[in-house]
Amino acid sequence: MTRPRIVIQKYDSLLTHSDEEKSGKYVGHFSHFLSYSGKGNETAKTAKFDIYVGYYICAMLTSALLLAFYVVQAFTLHSPCTVSSGKNITEHYELAFQLGMFIHILDGVNTSCINMYYRFRIHFEETHFGVASKVASHGVLISTYFEWLGRAGIIGVSIFQLMILNL
Repeated sequence: MTRPRIVIQKYDSLLTHSDEEKSGKYVGHFSHFLSYSGKGNETAKTAKFDIYVGYYICAMLTSALLLAFYVVQAFTLHSPCTVSSGKNITEHYELAFQLGMFIHILDGVNTSCINMYYRFRIHFEETHFGVASKVASHGVLISTYFEWLGRAGIIGVSIFQLMILNL
């Protein structure tokens, strides 16, 4: 009789794999990322990893496009832009574009380099050793938190840009 093993469905190895976790007796607070099965799930795991790679390639291309937009807007000279009340909002928009560019640079480095490195490292370690190291697991978790923080920052800059028009 083989013991069930944990197959990571979304975030490769956010948990360390102790004997209790491998036996299926213990599932931590990341249980919604896990499914239990016997042998033969390597094809499904590889397919999910390929979907993840495709998603992040699209996310990287989108970030690069937005970063190019912000770089052009942040470094070009703008003629004074006035709203119907006669107020000049050019300086506020330049600040918004510079903030957006800064956040996109940080988010792009995190998403395209750091997060991808740790994800590939986890995939490599699980493929070759059966278990991912704690360093890689914590690295991807921290990188994911910074990715969420970057997304929140992008939303904040977008709201700031909308507020400039309504000042």
